[in-house]
Amino acid sequence: MNDRRVDRETLARKTADSEKIIRQAFEKFAVEDLAIAWTGGKDSTVMLWLIRR
Repeated sequence: MNDRRVDRETLARKTADSEKIIRQAFEKFAVEDLAIAWTGGKDSTVMLWLIRR
């Protein structure tokens, strides 16, 4: 399998896993009880992007 295809599949799986966890958080807690710490770094920017999707 080509490396780029593996990378895309890995990214798609990680994105889907992250979205599932975010959905579970929104189902478990009221929106006003959730928060995200955004530092402007890569990780927190990706998290913000995922939540806004």
